[in-house]
This record gives sequence, C-alpha cells and structure tokens, in this order.
Amino acid sequence: MSIRRSFLYITILGISIVNANSESAPLESLKRKLKELDGSNNEQGVRRFVTLGDILLTRDEARELIEDEEEELSRHKRQAQRRNASNENLWVDGVKYVFDPNASQKLKDGFTLAVNAWQKDTCINFTLVQTREEVKGEDYLYVTTDETDPKGCLSHVGKLGGYQPIFLGDGCESFPHAAHEVGHALGMYHTQTRHDRDKYIHLKDDNIEEEYKEQYLKLTEEKNENYGFPYDYGSIMHYGSSVENPWMVPFDANYKTTMGSPFISFIDLFMMNTHYNCTEGAVRHRETGVDVFCCGISSCGFFNSIFHGDLDFDSFQDICDPKTSAQCENGGFPHPRKCDECICPGGYGGALCNQRPQDCADGKTLEASDGWKSLEANIHKTKDDGTYATCTYWITAPDDKKIEIEIESINTKEPTIGCAKGGVEIKANENHTLTGYRYCVDPAESFKIKSHSNRVPVILYTGVPLFWTTVELRYHAVIDLVHFLFIQSSLCS
Repeated sequence: MSIRRSFLYITILGISIVNANSESAPLESLKRKLKELDGSNNEQGVRRFVTLGDILLTRDEARELIEDEEEELSRHKRQAQRRNASNENLWVDGVKYVFDPNASQKLKDGFTLAVNAWQKDTCINFTLVQTREEVKGEDYLYVTTDETDPKGCLSHVGKLGGYQPIFLGDGCESFPHAAHEVGHALGMYHTQTRHDRDKYIHLKDDNIEEEYKEQYLKLTEEKNENYGFPYDYGSIMHYGSSVENPWMVPFDANYKTTMGSPFISFIDLFMMNTHYNCTEGAVRHRETGVDVFCCGISSCGFFNSIFHGDLDFDSFQDICDPKTSAQCENGGFPHPRKCDECICPGGYGGALCNQRPQDCADGKTLEASDGWKSLEANIHKTKDDGTYATCTYWITAPDDKKIEIEIESINTKEPTIGCAKGGVEIKANENHTLTGYRYCVDPAESFKIKSHSNRVPVILYTGVPLFWTTVELRYHAVIDLVHFLFIQSSLCS
C-alpha cells in the first residue's frame, strides 16, 4: 500500500475546477478572492483563503491550485504534488489544540465533544494545550472565532503546519458543526464532491446561488481517494438540502432527509482509521516514546524520513493482530484502542457487533410475522449536554422472509435539514454499514419500505432537551422472492 495519496477525497491541491455548465466561473472566482486577499492586511499574520464554503486555503495553496488549472500540468506532476501534499497533511503524532482566551464556554464544550468523539474511535490523540507559547514552533490547532465573519465555520483540510486556525462562529459551537470542521482538519473533504457523486445525487443548479456553486465542484477520479468505501448519505461531511426547494436530490428518495447528518457515521470512522492506518501497525519514536501509526515496515519508512531516522523499527508491532483481534460481524472492524472489541455500524452493538445496542430501557427485538404488528415508540432527553440520546429496536423475520414497514406517523415537532434535532433511522437499506433512512417529517400519507434482509434496526434519537421523537409504524414479514425462487429451482433440479 502506498502512503496516502490524499484523504477523503483529496487534499486541497488536487481540486479540479471543472463544472459542466460553467468551466471558468469558479476559477475566476478563486482568482478574484486571491487578489482581494493579497490586497488586504492581516493583523494576526494568518495566511488564509476562504473558498468552497467552510474550507480554508492559504495563499500558496490557492496559487498552486490556480496555476495547476491554467498550466494544465501533466498527470505525473499532479500526482507527485498530490502525494507530497497528502503526506505532509497527516497529523502523525497527534493533534495539539489551543483555545482562544476569548472563546466562549459553549464553543469549548462543543469542540471538546467533537475531538473526544474522533479520538474515542480512532488512533488519533488530541491534546489540549493552555497557551500558544507552549506550542511555539509546533503544529497545532487554534480554536477561535473569525472576527471578520463572526458566524463562520471554517477549517483547512489536513495539517497545514505550525499555527492552524479552526473557526467556530455563532451557531457553529455545537457538536455536529465542530465534528465536521475537525473532520476537515484531519483531512476529510465533503462527501458531495466525490468523483462518483453523480451516481447518488442530482444537483439542481438553478437552486444554487452563484456564490455557493463552487462548494459543489466534483473531483476527478484520479485525484479522489475514497479507499473503496461506498457513498454514505449520512456522513458528517455531507451537506444537507432543503426538502421544499432542494438543491441536492438523492437518487434514492428515502435519503432526502438523511443528508446533513449530525453524527459521525460508521463509514466516516472506518475511512479515518484507514487513512491513518489505525488498525495496521506502529513504530515507536525513540526520543518521545510516541507510537507513530503506519502500515507495515515499508510504509513506516516514509515516516522514518520525517523523523530523521529516529523511529525504532525493532518496536514495530501490529496494532490489531488479525490472529488475535476481535472477529467482527455485520461489517464492523477491530477497535484500534481495544483490539478485542469492534467498532460497529449504527444499529449494532456488543463486542462483536452481533447484538442489539443496549442504549435505552425501552429498546427490544420484535419478531415480524405474516400479519401486521404495530410499534409506537418515543424518546426524549432532559439534559442539555450537547449529546444525543438513542433507542434501538430490531425487527426480525425468518431467514426466508423480508420485512415490510409502513410508517404511519412521525412527530418531532421541529423537522430540520438532516433531521439534526431528532428523528428515526430505519435501516431497511441493503448495506448496513451505511447510514439508514432517516425521517423527521410527518408524512402526508403513510408509506411503505421493504427491507433487503430479515433484520431491520430502527433507531430513535434526539439531541435537544425536551425534544420528543415519536414514531408509529406497522410491520410484517413478506416472502423473500429471491430465496423462494432459489428453493424452487433446487427442488426442480
């Protein structure tokens, strides 16, 4: 495996300024912004360049991006630049961060929840440092608010080097916003810019204001590294869209209120762990004793060059030895911090991902039969701590059956983009490692969903105090036609 070309969906130097309808407009916009930046004074000395919504570019990154497009560099040169940029953008020895002394407690709480969530289920360590003087000459995040844009949520993609601001303005201090921006800082790009996005979403260009169109530039396949992971509508890095006047429409209509998710998804975690080689291997730094995560001896050689030969290769060890690690089920993978346990897709729990999560007192496993049965469930929380409460049910059927679900009523009182305040997730989709269908709007009339298997996790959630999520649905078992035809053909042969 080669050292990371780029992460989720590439480092910023590899962005393609290609738009089917307007090839030059985004490039001209970038030139204009760079010219404006060059003509401005920055009292803090922070070289930043705002583009693509919440993504920050330095002057040098912006110039390289423009030069690449104008000069039409060869594929070989582009790939070399992309590899170098990716290697430099990894936080190989963890992430130190400092809060602005004027940062509100709300901002600190939201950011702390976000870094704790990323740290908990990856090998990436975050360390709070009290003052910038303590990290002088080192790489670190400075968590603050942009005085020129008090409501801005902004971050660079990957490690910039040295002082690196991450802005969480008014309305951005919550866990979902902070987790999204931290995802950028670790190297993640927006899901809707993937090279294969046209297989999953349709952009309604007329509904996107001109100044926001460059946020939806599609990356090219040669520059877009997704590590083979499927497109996840429920990624924390996926933008949401209005239901009434959508600018982004999923081809699977059941996902229209899933986009804009408030959760770090299972695919997000799996991809981040893959990018940082969290479950593959580590070499110890002689002087500091810090484990540098990398993939095998050959890949660790790159990091040894970064650390000037100070890595002790005699200490190489698999983080999670395949022979002794947990044998995860249902698509889970060994936890890099606890290899005898698994990180599980939503709706699955237990050490091996083969149990229903014990996340509430009311959750249970329900058996579907030929006749219709009903489920009325609700969830709420009273504590305003920035976290989400969940309650998971399983609806199961015999092996030769599937499950049909009819949603009769959903009451969340305040439906939002991405069902961010609360809703219900129904994993009737085929691949359960992906986020399921989320709903938070009472349907004008009841509608039915048919599962792809004989198990459907149903997850109620809420993140707002006194915000009730109530769902009423019916379910029953139906014939699995594929299984039925297979049995019939076997009997006839």
